[in-house]
Amino acid sequence: MPDQVPVVPADGAVAAAVYPPVVAPPALADAAGDNNTQNANDNVVPLPQPAAQEIQQPRICKPAAPCLDCGYLNDADFNFCQECGVRQFCSVSQHPSKWLKIDIQAINDRLVHLAEAKSNKSYERQKSSLHKELVNFLSSLPVPKALPSASPSDIKRFLVWKDNSGKTVVHLLDCVGLGQRQRVSCSCPTRLAAGTVDSLIGKLRSIFVEEGLGGEWDDRLGIGNPISHPSVKAYLKCV
Repeated sequence: MPDQVPVVPADGAVAAAVYPPVVAPPALADAAGDNNTQNANDNVVPLPQPAAQEIQQPRICKPAAPCLDCGYLNDADFNFCQECGVRQFCSVSQHPSKWLKIDIQAINDRLVHLAEAKSNKSYERQKSSLHKELVNFLSSLPVPKALPSASPSDIKRFLVWKDNSGKTVVHLLDCVGLGQRQRVSCSCPTRLAAGTVDSLIGKLRSIFVEEGLGGEWDDRLGIGNPISHPSVKAYLKCV
C-alpha cells in the first residue's frame, strides 16, 4: 500500500500526515513473544521445594529382660540398664529349666534387717557422727564446700580442729612434766592420741569411699580420695 503524502491546503496550513499502522510479520511477532516470555521466566525466583521425608524403618521388636537391680525392662542382650545404669554381667535366661518359688518380700526384709544391724554397730554410729561433723565443718569454712569438693588441706584442717577435743596431755619442751609417768598439774594443751587420729583417718577414708570418691588423690585434676594424699599420712606421723 503506497504511503500517503500530506496534503497542503490552499490557505498554506500543513495538515498532519496520516500513516497506516505498522504490523509486524507473524514470524517476528512470535519471536518477540518468546523473548518476552523468556525474560519474564528469568525474573521468577523458584519456590523452595519441601525435602522428601525419609522413610523410617519400624523398630524390630526384641525380647525384654528386667534389670536385676531396679526391674526396668531392657533388651534381652543389654549390657547397661537404661534406667539405673547398672552393668549386666550375665545374660538373663528367658526359659529357665526349672521354675523356683522366690519370696521377694522376705528377701527384701532380710536385706533391711541386715542394713539396720550394720547401722546399729558402734563403728557405724561413730562413722555416721563423724560424717555429720565433717559436713558441718566444710559448710562452716570461709569458702563453704561440699563433701565431694573437699581437698587434702581441708582434711588436715578438720583433723586439727578435732585435735582440740582430745584428752591426752601433750607436754611442751619446757614443761616439768615432760617424760614423767605421773600426772603433773600444768597448762600444757590436750590433744588426741596418735591411735585416735589413725582411727579417725580410717573412718574418713571409708566415708569418702561410700560417697564414690575412692582411688588415689590426683593433684592435677583435684579428684579422688583426699585421705590418700601423702600430706595426710605425714600429719599422722607428726602427731
